[in-house]
Amino acid sequence: WYRTDLVRIAATGKRKAFRRLTRPGHSYSDPKVSPDGQWIAAVRQLDSGSSGHTVHLAVLPVDGGPVRDLTLPLDRTVEALQWTADSQYIYFQAGDQGDTGIYRVSLNSGVIEKHVGGRRLVLGFSVSNSGRIAFAASTPERPADLYFTGQGGANEQRVTDFNGAFLAGRRVAATEELRFAAPDGREIQGWLLKPVGFKKGKKYPLVVSMHGGPQVMWSPSTPSMWLEWQLHAARGYAVFYCNPRGSDGYG
Repeated sequence: WYRTDLVRIAATGKRKAFRRLTRPGHSYSDPKVSPDGQWIAAVRQLDSGSSGHTVHLAVLPVDGGPVRDLTLPLDRTVEALQWTADSQYIYFQAGDQGDTGIYRVSLNSGVIEKHVGGRRLVLGFSVSNSGRIAFAASTPERPADLYFTGQGGANEQRVTDFNGAFLAGRRVAATEELRFAAPDGREIQGWLLKPVGFKKGKKYPLVVSMHGGPQVMWSPSTPSMWLEWQLHAARGYAVFYCNPRGSDGYG
């Protein structure tokens, strides 16, 4: 069910104009044609074995031909592609160890740059012709707001405050990152919220929130703070959750 190809069909709808551009071996989605009409960027993953393969950014000529994987060195699942106006770069989102940032890759050199990072989850973005970035993002302590950067991600500023008044009257439990070794030594990343009013040396009940499946990366910022876990912390519980082995965001 997850095996898909890229095809091209004439706007006239004539059947003879139908052309398959990719071959079996990978499943493709989210095609974006470059502004100069020369290239197609798309995300792809292996179409055999587990459906949890890492999703990479690939490019191919608009008429079909050799496909190049541009994000293999990054080894992270890629989404939300956008070409620059000069067709020389592609912006994208990628999750990494609980956070989601905005990256840019060069069509020619393959060099990957991180333009928006930090401890947060980017929910969507847009890049102007001059390289300025507008994006929505949430953090562990703040629901989503809109942000704006200069060229290349410089001089970032938050331009909305949708929940400022709401948060001003409430105490938000801080989210602490934990890393620990599984029985075989593999490092696992998790997070802990201590109950509001936590006192060292006192015992508290612990809520363990179990990850669903099969491999989506959990983030301490997902999807716009974990409001239900904040509620547990407000009522005297500690809350623990983690990304089990096999989750996206770790290569």
